[in-house]
Amino acid sequence: MTTTGRIDHAVLLLQERLRALRKEGGAPTTRAGRTGARQADPLGSLRQLAQQGRIGDEELRKAFVRTLLSESLGPDLLGSIAFQSIADQVLRILEDSEQGRAMIAAALAELGG
Repeated sequence: MTTTGRIDHAVLLLQERLRALRKEGGAPTTRAGRTGARQADPLGSLRQLAQQGRIGDEELRKAFVRTLLSESLGPDLLGSIAFQSIADQVLRILEDSEQGRAMIAAALAELGG
């Protein structure tokens, strides 16, 4: 898959995850982990930083996109420089469109509670 194809796929995954978050009303999600234990809300620490105002807007948007993409694609990728680069490209693509900016802004408003 080309880089553009991966970015398009990542944008679609991000949009799907944002729709799911809206349906859940921003409620914490739980999933069975590899050991069967329930995991906490993947956005929990980011939500806490946002509510406390301890993260800048740009870093919050980057962290938000990375978190959602890692949730969709798997946390093993999160530390990869390639993953971070692609996540940054996804954010730029979203911010280049009015709809993308509105989607990110609405999701972050819900996140900040």
